[in-house]
Amino acid sequence: MRPPTRRRGNARAARQRARRRSDRRTHERQPRHDHDCRCRRRRHRPKRRLRFTVVASASTTSHRASAATAAVSLSSSGSTRQRGVFPGSFNPPTTAHLAISEAVVGQHRLDVLVWSVSRVALAKEDVQRPRLADRIAVLEEVAAPIDWLEIDVTDAQLLSDIAAGFDVIVMGADKWQQIQDPVFYGNDPAQRDASIAALPAVAIAARPPHDCPAELVLNLPDWVGTVSSTQARTTDPALMAPEAARFDAETGAWTDPARYETWLARQRGN
Repeated sequence: MRPPTRRRGNARAARQRARRRSDRRTHERQPRHDHDCRCRRRRHRPKRRLRFTVVASASTTSHRASAATAAVSLSSSGSTRQRGVFPGSFNPPTTAHLAISEAVVGQHRLDVLVWSVSRVALAKEDVQRPRLADRIAVLEEVAAPIDWLEIDVTDAQLLSDIAAGFDVIVMGADKWQQIQDPVFYGNDPAQRDASIAALPAVAIAARPPHDCPAELVLNLPDWVGTVSSTQARTTDPALMAPEAARFDAETGAWTDPARYETWLARQRGN
């Protein structure tokens, strides 16, 4: 009887071993499959991230280069530059005008300052001599060696109109007091207030005894407040800007009306 029992036991053991081998193969295949997939994902994902990083970096570099190019272009076109305007008759331009201009450019970090001359100045007599063309020619000569200074002639009279589009407007303390007077706004205080509110940042050159807000005052030497174009015309030509002084010495434009008329006659004859 033992041989049959042994055979049955051997057969049962063989089946059990075969089942275990089959289960082990199935179990081993599945982990290997999962492991392979995980490995493939691990190997694949870093490559995708690397490619994305490289592309993003190239794109960012390109964007920055484009932005820099645009910024340079905008700057060269003048649309991003800080611009100030200094309205006045400049009749003649003086050393004080130059000192004020240098101060506002430095203290307000301007790229450009425009001396703006109204053809007919508000609240000033109509200037016939020197001719406007001669005055502008002198101003252009003053501005020629100064890269931040420009000259403009305008029909506008109100400061709010002249200052439109600028970042800073420059004026003397006397002008600051003048623009507070409603008479220049049809005696309408509301219109005056709206006009003053429309001004850009204001930079004021102190001129005693006129009062003005301290926070708007430029840092200037004391002598600047004592110089005026009237003084340069009537008593002290040395206060003129050098280019104006040379033109006056040649023509008498501001100090000798008769000689200026003679010069004009010669110009017309030529």
